[in-house]
This record gives sequence, structure tokens and C-alpha cells, in this order.
Amino acid sequence: MKKIFSKFLDLLGFIIFIPFAIVLIYKLYSSSVSPWLGIPLVFVSGVIGFILTDIISGVGHWLADRYGSIDTPILGNHFIFPFRSHHLYPMDMTKLGFIKSNGNNCLASG
Repeated sequence: MKKIFSKFLDLLGFIIFIPFAIVLIYKLYSSSVSPWLGIPLVFVSGVIGFILTDIISGVGHWLADRYGSIDTPILGNHFIFPFRSHHLYPMDMTKLGFIKSNGNNCLASG
């Protein structure tokens, strides 16, 4: 039952994240004064977003490694365990599929 719920959460993360990302890009592009200004605006926003995401994910990664436990309800098995297990078995991340590797990130972002 845990595996089915975990797969559901991973897939749900993508289902929620992709439409939000598309709508965000469209709103950012369409809110600019001219179409020629929209493309650089989307690019600059993407670079700033990339930098902020790296900082925020680093803090989140540190928190998940430092606090909580695998037995924490809901978060423990789905978020804290994957964060801690990749330190013990770093090559396991390369054996997982794309959705399994990135589902938690999309769920947290969406």
C-alpha cells in the first residue's frame, strides 16, 4: 500500500507542477508591454528562479537531513527517507525513473 501511495504522490507532483509552470510562463510573457520584452523577461525570471530554487532547496535539504525522522507521519516515509537514503546509497538515484527521482520536488514546488 505504501508503494502505491508513494507512486501516486510522485505522479501527482508532475500533474500539479506542469500546468502551474505553463500558466506562470504564459502570464509572465503576456504581462510584458511588448512581445520582444516578454522573451528576455521570461529568461531573466528563469535565471533568478533557478538561483532562488537552489538556495531554497539547499535549506530544505539541510532541514530534511538534520531534523525529523523516517517515522514522522506522512513526511517521514515520502520526503525524509529519500533525502537521507541518497547519502547512504548515492548510486541508487541513478537507477530510479525520472518521475520517481523528481516527483517529490515537483510536489513540493506545485
